[in-house]
Amino acid sequence: EGRYLGRPESDWDRSKAMTCLGIALSDNRRPEELNVKEVDLATMRRVWPDDRENINATLQNLALAYHNRGRYDDALRLEEQLYSETKAMCGASSVQVFRAAQNLMASYCGSKRYATGKAFIRENQLQSLVSRTLGQDHYRTITWPSTRC
Repeated sequence: EGRYLGRPESDWDRSKAMTCLGIALSDNRRPEELNVKEVDLATMRRVWPDDRENINATLQNLALAYHNRGRYDDALRLEEQLYSETKAMCGASSVQVFRAAQNLMASYCGSKRYATGKAFIRENQLQSLVSRTLGQDHYRTITWPSTRC
C-alpha cells in the first residue's frame, strides 16, 4: 500500500487532506489542481470502491475543475457518469438528480452540444419532472437550463 508522509493510502485524514489541497489549488487557480483531483479520485476508487457518495462528490469536484478550465468534453464524460449513478442511487425525482442534470446541461452547453442537451431534457422529461416535484416557484425550476442552452 502506498504511503505519503508516513500515512497509508487508506488513511481517511490523508484522503481529506488531498481533497482540501485540491480545493485550495482550485481557489488559487493553480495548474496542479487537476493532478491532485485526479489522484484523489483514483485513490477513492481503489481504496473505498463502495463509497459511492464520496466518489461521486470527488467526481463532481473533478468535473467542475475540467469545466472551469474549458475542458468541456472531459467534464461532460464525468457529468454523464454522475447523472446515471445519481439517478440509480436516488431515483429520477430527487434534488440530487436535478442538480446532476443541471451540471450535465452546463457541460453540454460548454461543449456547444445544444441539440444533445435539449434532447436529454426532452427524453428524460426533466422540465416537467422538476416542476412537478419541486413546484413552479422553486429556484431549480426557475433557473432550469433548457431556456439558456
